This record gives sequence, structure tokens and C-alpha cells, in this order.
Amino acid sequence: KKVILDLEDVCFMDSAGIGLIIGRYKVTKAYGGELEIQNASSNLKRIFNMSGIEKIIKINEDEIMKVNQ
Repeated sequence: KKVILDLEDVCFMDSAGIGLIIGRYKVTKAYGGELEIQNASSNLKRIFNMSGIEKIIKINEDEIMKVNQ
């Protein structure tokens, strides 16, 4: 029920990326889940602040533990 978007390797985001995140947020919310953003760079956090995403989606400051398979 929890979707985590790991943005560690993302260095650029435009309106299409913001639209994708908002779309996934709406779908996840419709199924009773929650969406969380992980490992966002300072530039991405600034974009999320300007777009208002940080008001509706949790942006986790802690690093996620990765499991290599």
C-alpha cells in the first residue's frame, strides 16, 4: 500500500515529470495507498517546493536501504 519513488539518479525534472508524480499520487490514493519520494536532490526539492508537491506527498530525508538482487 506504499509506493516509494527513489529519485537518487534523477538530475532533471520538467513538467512531464511533475505530471507523472501527480498522476501516480492520484492512482495510489484511489487505492488507499500512500506515495513517498526518497533521495531527492536539493534541486528537485526546490522544484517540489515551487510546484506544491511537498504539501501533498511526503519527501523522506532518510536514505532508503537498497537491496541488490
